[in-house]
Amino acid sequence: MGTKMTDILLSNFNNLFRLEGDLNSHCQAIAKNRKEIEKLSEANKICLRDQIKNFLTNEHNLKQQLSLSIFHLSIYASYFHDEQIDYYIHKIFNKISGLENKNAFIYNLVTIGFRKNIPLDKPLAKIFNSFVMELKDEYSDLRLKYDVNQNKKTILLVSSQILSVSHSPTQLLLELYDALLELGFEVLIVQIQSFPPENKLPVIEPFKGNYLDTPEGFRIWDFDGKEVPIYNLAASHFKKSSLEDFFEILEKIQPGFMINVGGYNIFQEFIASHIPSLIYMTSSMLVPSPFSSLVSVFEELSSTQIKALEGAQIDSKKYKKIVSQAAQVDSLFGRKPASKSEFGYKAEEILLAVVSNRLDWEIGLDEIEFINKTLQTDPRIKFLLVGRCEDKLVTKIGRMCGPRAEFLGQITEIKTFLSMIDFLVNTKRLGGGGAAATAIGHGTPVFSINYGDVSSILPSEYLADNYTELLGLIIHHLELDKATRQQIAYSIFDQFPKFKDNVQKLIRALEWKHNKDRINVANQKSQSLIN
Repeated sequence: MGTKMTDILLSNFNNLFRLEGDLNSHCQAIAKNRKEIEKLSEANKICLRDQIKNFLTNEHNLKQQLSLSIFHLSIYASYFHDEQIDYYIHKIFNKISGLENKNAFIYNLVTIGFRKNIPLDKPLAKIFNSFVMELKDEYSDLRLKYDVNQNKKTILLVSSQILSVSHSPTQLLLELYDALLELGFEVLIVQIQSFPPENKLPVIEPFKGNYLDTPEGFRIWDFDGKEVPIYNLAASHFKKSSLEDFFEILEKIQPGFMINVGGYNIFQEFIASHIPSLIYMTSSMLVPSPFSSLVSVFEELSSTQIKALEGAQIDSKKYKKIVSQAAQVDSLFGRKPASKSEFGYKAEEILLAVVSNRLDWEIGLDEIEFINKTLQTDPRIKFLLVGRCEDKLVTKIGRMCGPRAEFLGQITEIKTFLSMIDFLVNTKRLGGGGAAATAIGHGTPVFSINYGDVSSILPSEYLADNYTELLGLIIHHLELDKATRQQIAYSIFDQFPKFKDNVQKLIRALEWKHNKDRINVANQKSQSLIN
């Protein structure tokens, strides 16, 4: 079966390289069987990589077959990433026309990097910066009448995507909202839709925005009984009129600052060129930001990240670890865990869980082997996988690991679930910090591969360099009783700073940076007058 599928896959690729037959059908067939690429022999992988690079190097292909070039680039970036990827990304980006298409191209590359843990910081920083400058030129006549001496008690709280309380970035946004209100600020929450609403670009694993069906403008949003006024800006369609209407609102309220939860939002950057802004990162991946005043990061930038920013002419000094990414908030704190029976499990069963909405990309052969070995250590163990995934992955894990590996899909009451399980396990991936902090606050120990967001909030003794070490950590803690394990989690949680203190730090840092920039501008004007 494997040989036959390999032959079919390579045949489709050969037809693409020769530009023979129905090219769209060949692309669809490859996308459908993309998992087979990972199973190719090393010789076939090298051959396929070289053929893709030859195709991308051909100027005729770039002019006449741009869509196909983008498709090949997505495969190259996903499966054959090497140092030459920077060159091909720049080359293709410069050939793409239209703001919507460029936006989709960037987001698809961001998604590849995030899903597959591939470092694309250098090329993404350059093309994103270039894209922001292009948008500024396109909207050069759209200016905000903004008073730098305005009342700073109004905060603009922005996110690219607002979904539900089970969505970690949305939960963080709501926690920021509550904390800012408690500190005496007036807050306007804005969803600035920047994700492409549909994917028109041919990539092997396309990305498009997932949004609630909400009209543009002000609406009252309900979050489990909590009503919050939110302005929805459907900016991803690149309608200038939408931004014009929004700028009229901003001119009326004159917000003191803007805080953006997340990053890679072209429209937030455009607004940040008018209003003092801070990006509050929700993952450890690098986000290029030409105009924001400050970027609050998980960890201090590496030398590679600094070089990527500097290569894109972005000031790396404004990237600071202002606050801890894990903090004590009411929603993360619960000393009364749910019982296993509430979820249909027996008290004596040992429940381990992986929680992610990207299981298809984050659970590969190494992870499946780890799950299988974990199950073999104790017949009481059940390994629960929570989140979205394709049926193929469910079938594969069921075949390789048996019925004690269970897929639960998405769970609405995720906090309750995380308080009920025995351990939360984090594989090698970006993201997951919100779920980890929630589990710890509810008395559930968390173990992780020493990589990505979760590793930044855990003490070193709960981190592993590989899956063998991770299994060893689990086995060791299985010997402890439930109360002891809970106390371990609570002791970690007690070391987290108060969320309100974090928010105050963010505001103080933003105020300091804003005042410093105003002084520098004033000094420059004085110097120019003297000269």
